Amino acid sequence: MSSSSATTITGKFSLNPAKFSVPRGSTKRFKLTTKIDDVLLDLTGSKIYATVKERIEDVGFLIRKRNTAAGGSDSEVEILLPQTGTGAVTGQFKLKFVPTDTANLTPDKTYVVDVWVVTAADEHFQVVEPGGFNITYTVTVDFS
Repeated sequence: MSSSSATTITGKFSLNPAKFSVPRGSTKRFKLTTKIDDVLLDLTGSKIYATVKERIEDVGFLIRKRNTAAGGSDSEVEILLPQTGTGAVTGQFKLKFVPTDTANLTPDKTYVVDVWVVTAADEHFQVVEPGGFNITYTVTVDFS
């Protein structure tokens, strides 16, 4: 399964509490707009981290997404450009989940997710407070 369009999430801190919904084994993109104190946050040079756990108190994670600056890949977390100037998309980034991220997670179960931005000035912002990451059922599971 693949989703060709992104789910747009906006608000004071993108989405609080988080309510992500992903069909098990699918590709899902979320477009987030980050504001701090109602001001769009320039993400130039920022590190972005998204973590999914079974429970908030768990030490380990089930899914971890990071942009290249944070040691991951811009195909997982993509800061949209330009962040400043004409046609700017200030504060916007895309978070992408791929089939292998959710293939082994239990459908109809809600996990916990949060998202952090560490700016180029080393400011740490939890832009999505811990909230629901729901895995939904799918009928088709074999694509061979």
